[in-house]
Amino acid sequence: MPEQVPVQHFGLVPKSSFPAPVLVPYSGDDLTGNRGIHTVTYIRISIARPNHGSEKRFEEIMRALASACAEQEGCEKAYILKPHDDSGEIARITIYKDEHSAEQSANSDRILALRSEMHLACQPGHTERAFFSI
Repeated sequence: MPEQVPVQHFGLVPKSSFPAPVLVPYSGDDLTGNRGIHTVTYIRISIARPNHGSEKRFEEIMRALASACAEQEGCEKAYILKPHDDSGEIARITIYKDEHSAEQSANSDRILALRSEMHLACQPGHTERAFFSI
């Protein structure tokens, strides 16, 4: 059985829990003007509110998604978070070593099936974003 991903509150993720950046060859200048090595990380963020009456099931789906992502090659860490307010939102943040790893993970049969379940259990208009380090 995959390791269960704990729920954390927005803004309270300890710095030490983030992985060290991955160094990859880079042909441009970094922010300090150095050439040659650049850190790359790719982060996917989902924020959604469950349908009324589906709160428990929705959290289970989000935990399953985070656990399934955490098992994928290139996934550095996955989190499930909720805010201190009573909005009912749940967020999933997944940190990958690079965009290629994130794309491979997102297109796996297990992740596609869980995301389909997530869409059925959440209210319309949820947020799905991806970011990469610059």
